[in-house]
Amino acid sequence: MLRGKRLLVVEEEFLVAIDIQHILESGNVAKTTFARSTEEALALADQFADFDIAVVQVPDSSPTAEALVSKLDASGVAVVLTSFDATHRHGHPGHPGLATVIKPFIAEELLRACLQPQPVRDCES
Repeated sequence: MLRGKRLLVVEEEFLVAIDIQHILESGNVAKTTFARSTEEALALADQFADFDIAVVQVPDSSPTAEALVSKLDASGVAVVLTSFDATHRHGHPGHPGLATVIKPFIAEELLRACLQPQPVRDCES
């Protein structure tokens, strides 16, 4: 499933971040890195090439979140967005091509979103 993938979780709520980690570890992700805010995640920009998948909480109309998602996407990281806004069920307006999972989500929804076809990455580097 997700064997060997390296994960970045950008989530303000600690318990939600741990839940995301637990769900994706059941799919055999290799390593998880946490960022508690989009600003903290942007500080990791020089490490984006180290990640295969990023699960990013997108607050409503945050320019910092938009910049983060754009930089991750440009770095070849597969991005899955999470949102409380049910109007984003079919995609986030700023990033219509990215998978969006609505909170509260069930494990299968998050796993399915992370398994969607993503850019090919070499997990051994």
